[in-house]
Amino acid sequence: MPAQYKAPISRDTIVEVVEKNGNGLNKRTSKLGDELEHRDDDRLRLIFADPQIPHKDLKSLENLLPWGFRKMIGRTAGGGTGCCTSLANGRVEHVSWFFFLWQVLEGVESTSRGPRPCTRWSYIDVLISWNSETNVTMVLYLGDLGKMTSSLRSKLEAAVRSGEVWRDPYAWHRLIIDEVDEIYNDRVWALQEFIGRVESDRSPDFYDFDLMHDIGRLLIQSNECETASRTRSILLSTSLHSEMVN
Repeated sequence: MPAQYKAPISRDTIVEVVEKNGNGLNKRTSKLGDELEHRDDDRLRLIFADPQIPHKDLKSLENLLPWGFRKMIGRTAGGGTGCCTSLANGRVEHVSWFFFLWQVLEGVESTSRGPRPCTRWSYIDVLISWNSETNVTMVLYLGDLGKMTSSLRSKLEAAVRSGEVWRDPYAWHRLIIDEVDEIYNDRVWALQEFIGRVESDRSPDFYDFDLMHDIGRLLIQSNECETASRTRSILLSTSLHSEMVN
């Protein structure tokens, strides 16, 4: 059974809701179940869930979240995506989602055996819901809300403030993917600097296999994140090209 790095959520998970209010934003707290039950209200909503709340009953949300999204919560893969579009009584309902999970290099610890990487797990889970009847978009964001993603949060809130163009669910995908690419680039440079320090400090007479293992693991996870990001970008570009041609 793989380790679970993501905090489970439930109907009672406390969330922060950001809504457009005139030319500004309205922020309030609510319960996740209440917001999902009223996702068709005529409001463009951005929902942030606190990943630190230790709820365990994900099953209580099975009628409110698509199976594919519920399945990926708690996964330890570097990234994934999915979508579902249905037509009922002339109403198109679209739900799409994606996630990224990576290990963040936060610093370097000096030990008797040389430098060691200090890391922590960080993740982003996003669910985007839209329907053609009310043209309402709801964005559910689960993940790290610390300084690692402060820029992303600011851009998400600016999108809510700007209004109608952000009714398009795939506009949110593009915005978030672009920011994930920036986070990934910062992470790669931090890892490169760490490897440079290891190279300058190493002894030709000593092989530090534990350190090589740590660096190899970070490189593999970095490549997984890049692959997931690039794949999502290609899917978005292909979808946009298809819409323009048709």
